[in-house]
Amino acid sequence: MTRQELQEAYASYSTNQLLEILDNKFHYTELAVSVALEELGKRKPDENDIAAYKEEREAVLLQSIHYNYIEGLSIGQKILFFFLFIPFIRGIIAQNFIDDGKILKLKQASYYSWTGFILLMLIVLISSLLIDHGVSSLAVFSIWFLSFLIPYALDEKYIRPAQISRIRRELGIKEEEE
Repeated sequence: MTRQELQEAYASYSTNQLLEILDNKFHYTELAVSVALEELGKRKPDENDIAAYKEEREAVLLQSIHYNYIEGLSIGQKILFFFLFIPFIRGIIAQNFIDDGKILKLKQASYYSWTGFILLMLIVLISSLLIDHGVSSLAVFSIWFLSFLIPYALDEKYIRPAQISRIRRELGIKEEEE
């Protein structure tokens, strides 16, 4: 684009959009940044405009952090991953979390898949020893279904809060900010 085309385009931009260009100047050409600076110079935004822009950016950032790092799996998703631990199937479902940058959900999906698999193997091993004592297959699967409560309780009480606290520390976010 030419300087004149940029000037015409940026004249229709809001002050926040122009500040966004300056905030992300490394994503724009030198010409685009200088034209945005010129347009802002004409508008002469005051401190209130800049403070409002910064507050808006901070709110968007906190929302993004909450969405990607704080918001966990629903109970239905936890159950799904616990019982669908087959890597190929889990991988297809978890790919959405990767694409969307949902870090906590991805970690939880892995946790529930592994605990579901490990508990099933333990229960099958123990039941194979007890099969001679009249334990039915239905009882084995019932125990496996009920065993979901163990990793769920651990996740809710210890693992998820610890992950969230660690993420908050790493990102320098206080609990009341979120």
